[in-house]
Amino acid sequence: MSSGSAGPARAGPVDVGVDLGTTFIKAVVLDEAGQVGVGQVATPWHLRDGVTYADAADIADGAATAIDRALAMADDRPVRALGATSMGESGVLLDAGGQVTAPVLAWFDTTCSGEAAELAHLVGEDEFSARTGVPLDASRSVVKYAWLRRNVAGTARGTRWLSLAEWLLYWLGGRPATEASLGARTGFLELGTGLPYAETWRWAGAPAGLISAPETAGRSLGTATRGGRLGPAVLALAGHDHLAAAHGAGARADGDVAVSCGTSTTVVRPATTIDAGAVRQAVRAGLSVGPALEPGRFVLQGGFMGGRQLDQARTQLHLRLGSAAYDRCDEQAAALLGTPPGSDGPPDPEPGRPAAVWAQAARRTWQHVEDIVARSGDYCAGTADRYVVCGGWTKSRAFRSAAEHGRLTPVTVRDLDEPGATGAAELAREASAQAGWPG
Repeated sequence: MSSGSAGPARAGPVDVGVDLGTTFIKAVVLDEAGQVGVGQVATPWHLRDGVTYADAADIADGAATAIDRALAMADDRPVRALGATSMGESGVLLDAGGQVTAPVLAWFDTTCSGEAAELAHLVGEDEFSARTGVPLDASRSVVKYAWLRRNVAGTARGTRWLSLAEWLLYWLGGRPATEASLGARTGFLELGTGLPYAETWRWAGAPAGLISAPETAGRSLGTATRGGRLGPAVLALAGHDHLAAAHGAGARADGDVAVSCGTSTTVVRPATTIDAGAVRQAVRAGLSVGPALEPGRFVLQGGFMGGRQLDQARTQLHLRLGSAAYDRCDEQAAALLGTPPGSDGPPDPEPGRPAAVWAQAARRTWQHVEDIVARSGDYCAGTADRYVVCGGWTKSRAFRSAAEHGRLTPVTVRDLDEPGATGAAELAREASAQAGWPG
């Protein structure tokens, strides 16, 4: 699927951003005036014997298809740069020759729970969190790697672990690299130094160099040597998906709090410290602490599966996205949420009716966001001056109304298709400038 405005013909190069997400792989094409095209494909997860996984080749092919669909709106204009962002926990294991040696385990797959419990018994959950900034659970890359070593033949040959974004750029011709905010999600690295967390490496049986020293987002990793129209586009990592979305939505000032609303709903705000004690407490409060996209800075993140919960509520109401019934219900729910209690406003279509149920689902999701913001207050840098809301669920009138009439103010809702991919394209553009494209 692609979109864009036919409008007057544009000239000059374009930049591409790719967001390898939980539900979809999205691509956006930008030029100096704004968005040119959008493309997406479903993320190719498979379920077998209780394990949710993907093949690395399918992920690369899916990204290539999404890029082609987005570029279809760009005529024959040259591609200046391509940036990629993704989740940080799922990864691709390569051998010394650069060949894939294992399936890609979904970040949300819980098959590795036994390994997570084993590592927790060895190092302690609090100690792990204080050292890494993230909770110790089955989503961590170090836990997934250990499970693969124990259960999938040939994985002992693996010498390099790359996140999905890092893998895509390597597949396109870039050098292998670990970006700081992505590497921080793995459990292999210490938060304060970016150095290997020795105890977890030894436990997992990981070889030296499995993850390289982390680099800042937005650096050139070389140029594309495959991908059709992409050559010789500059390739750049755009970091963790929610940070790229915040960047794409314009939440870049110290007082900006980003709320990224996709399958996962995540709050991103600047962190004030990476003191081990404070990090431990933040993780206990359901948050994580990691590097920002800018060097020397850190961010707090707190999230939940808000988009998935909204989708489940919509499905239970038998409402199909884009249908007239859904649009009518969404509009009615938005009106309900925008009416102060006790005032004369649109009549409630009776509790239990679709609009009331949908309004309650949207309100409950936003209240969860408010709770995360409240919990993060003790660890954030300064006050929250603005809440920037972005992502796919901002297309819901009911969700927007819940945000605009909630306890957080002021709220800025960005009408932006694929903010994560947009942020990736913008960071790639910066990398191309530094690299002197087409130099």
